[in-house]
Amino acid sequence: MAAKPSTAAEKALQKIQDQVTCGICLEPYKQPRLLKCFHVYCEQCLQRLVRGGREGQSLPCPQCRQDTPLPVGGVPGLQGAFYIHYLFDIQDALKKVSSSDQTMCNKCKKFEAVCFCRTCGFACQRCKEIHQDWDELKTHEFIDLDTLTGDVTTLVPPLKKTLFCATHPSKKAKLYCETCDELICRDCIVRVHRDHQYDLVPESFAKQEKVIVDSLKPVEEQIATLERAVESVDTQSAAVVEQKTAVVAEIRTAMAHLRQALEARETELVGQAEQTAQQKLKTLAAQRDGFELQLGQLRSCQDFVEESRRTCSQGEILRMKSPLVKQVIDLTGSFKPETLALAEQADMVFAHSLPELVKTCQQFGKVYCHPVCPEKCRASGEGIKVATRGQTVAVSVEALDREGEAYLRPVDSLRCELVASDGSSRVRGTVKRRNQNIYDISYQPQVTGEHQLHILIEEHPILNSPFTVTVLPNFTAPANIIGDLNAPYGIAVREGGEVVVAERDSHCISIISGNGEKKSFGTLGSGPGQFDHPEGVAIGNGGNILVADYGNHRITAVVVHWQPLRTV
Repeated sequence: MAAKPSTAAEKALQKIQDQVTCGICLEPYKQPRLLKCFHVYCEQCLQRLVRGGREGQSLPCPQCRQDTPLPVGGVPGLQGAFYIHYLFDIQDALKKVSSSDQTMCNKCKKFEAVCFCRTCGFACQRCKEIHQDWDELKTHEFIDLDTLTGDVTTLVPPLKKTLFCATHPSKKAKLYCETCDELICRDCIVRVHRDHQYDLVPESFAKQEKVIVDSLKPVEEQIATLERAVESVDTQSAAVVEQKTAVVAEIRTAMAHLRQALEARETELVGQAEQTAQQKLKTLAAQRDGFELQLGQLRSCQDFVEESRRTCSQGEILRMKSPLVKQVIDLTGSFKPETLALAEQADMVFAHSLPELVKTCQQFGKVYCHPVCPEKCRASGEGIKVATRGQTVAVSVEALDREGEAYLRPVDSLRCELVASDGSSRVRGTVKRRNQNIYDISYQPQVTGEHQLHILIEEHPILNSPFTVTVLPNFTAPANIIGDLNAPYGIAVREGGEVVVAERDSHCISIISGNGEKKSFGTLGSGPGQFDHPEGVAIGNGGNILVADYGNHRITAVVVHWQPLRTV
């Protein structure tokens, strides 16, 4: 007799039991209805949720809260979860397999079943052999009960429920109209579906199944994406726990060092108090000894005189009077009251700023959970506006988080690149961390003219990046570029880096290009194109040169091609 696979069947039965139980009433499904979110509940349970289930209402899913619009007819009009009946059939089969009673053959009903035919149901050994002998039955699939696993769907063939036509309820729906996307009967093709594309259900299913499978591809892709997202969340959660452990250990270490420092300072301060007190007590003890010595001498003098008066005769007292008085005067004459001032005072105090220290300790340290925010980070310094060719320029970058507070941890990447407007030059800057959230950037431009300074943190531009930087010529070398100027009195820089100079004593205006070429315009006089000791120049709209003509008491505007524009 075949052994019962009770353990596997019982586990599968429990799984099926969960799948056929309504999540609202916790009982087996009765008229299961499918919501838009693909969750299933009893029709009566859903009716109670919407208080009648009228058309036009939205039904929120009790599990995921997604709304399902109610169709015509309300809740009863929702699509039925037909596969639930299939699960009930599987459940019945599993109950037979897991039962301690014998499972009888569905065909002959005489012998115990040893296998399961996915078409005929449970079969005994004799009926199984008949299947193998008959050509019509050889295609049936068998599952030995001895080798049953958790794949419980193999116990029951796919649901083969007889479906009837919606238009002609008494007629079987054996055809599928591809034009209308619905099941029909033979009577339907006579009138409504005569010119439509239709075919038998098996043939149509072979074609439409691919549509169904293809529609699941986005679902599979999204499932894979969400599974990766869940995995990322789990990984990040584990990282947060690991990071929390490390941060807590770092906090405890820092606080331990702080406590050690406070305890060491306590020991040091107590030692200072002890040493100061000992020194004061030593000084006061020495002073007291001196006072006691003087007091003893005075008391001895007092006792001697009092005893002499009490015991000696008047003659004897008079005889010693002169030396006695002299000794008393000598003794009292050496007494100095100012020496009685205390050499030490009880003036020892503990000077501290305890409230400030307590506040500092209360604010000591900070646990950050905000990453660096490139859009909040700021750059400062002349290097974001102007630079000189061949000279190193400095820029400071302040790293901030998205709350606008200092980001104290090192940034993963910070890079700087100076790009000429025509792309002819690219210069990478060097970065050095000055302190916790301040970084120093330096670069050395190679050509003059307009440039774009790109500063990126973690490959994202910081606030206001890229910056427009004007690179000026380096006039320090060679010297002959500016050596032939005659009393240069005013200077301005035109777009492109050209330098405009007012030569006062030559009564002209000169332009020096980036490569040192010089062009001059003007002679002494008051006419057009003439100047009298020009002392200032400026660049106006369109690149026009404004000249402060000192001797002629006027301002002349000169266009780019050296023609006087107007005189004021």
